[in-house]
Amino acid sequence: MNSRFRSFLREPLVHFLALGLAVFMLHHLLAPAADQSQQITVSDAQVLSMVQTFSRTWQRPPTESELDRLIDDYIRTEVYVREALALGLDRDDLIVRRRLRQKMEFVFNREPPTRTATDAELELFIAAEADRYRSDSEVTFTQVFLDPARRGEKITDDAAALLRQLRSAGAGVDPVDLGDPIMVLKRRWDNATRSEIVSLFGGSFAEGLLRMPIAQWSGPLPSAYGIHLVRVDALKSGDVPALSEIRERVEDDWRLDQQDRDREASYQKLLSKYQIERPQIAQP
Repeated sequence: MNSRFRSFLREPLVHFLALGLAVFMLHHLLAPAADQSQQITVSDAQVLSMVQTFSRTWQRPPTESELDRLIDDYIRTEVYVREALALGLDRDDLIVRRRLRQKMEFVFNREPPTRTATDAELELFIAAEADRYRSDSEVTFTQVFLDPARRGEKITDDAAALLRQLRSAGAGVDPVDLGDPIMVLKRRWDNATRSEIVSLFGGSFAEGLLRMPIAQWSGPLPSAYGIHLVRVDALKSGDVPALSEIRERVEDDWRLDQQDRDREASYQKLLSKYQIERPQIAQP
């Protein structure tokens, strides 16, 4: 009996039938998954979203034919996206990577902080961000301009000599005939804000001017035009308003700051899952 069974198993037809059965069973197991991966279903929620988007854009609901085209367009997009993913077209694509990053950041940034900041928290926030809320400084000053195009290499010596002349003459000196003319700048500036000075003279000039001593000729102070000798007659430093005066603005800024902190914390949590290998960057 055993001999006849072994002989039966050696028959080529038996091998063929066994192989066919195995292929049939494998196909039966894999076919549902494959069919499912090829299925595109347009849900009621997706159709509702299409209708809402169309209505917001055109201020009316779509007609039946327009809705049909919207659904066709959705299906076309889905087909192309799936085929692109299957071909790996999303990999190493800078635009795709940036869009995915934006979407992840949007996920982390959807919900603003639900709690309200206490007065103590807002006061600490103002102290840490004082320059954001400080009012503009105001300065009254007189300037004497020296033109590099006219004076060339002598401009440093000329500035030193003119500064000595101004200081020795005292506060009563009229600088109207001193220095070089420049049409775009006045000699005398009354209660000029820091912002105005920055826009006309440049940031470095403004910072230097606000540090100058009062009622004394000082310099030379460079600007985008050349160099200047200046006398500050009055300075009103900007101050930070009380919380009661700027509460709404501070609360808005505090919420945005908390969102930034929450987003960074979420990123750091994700980052901790990865082992990072950074390239060695040679210093120039």
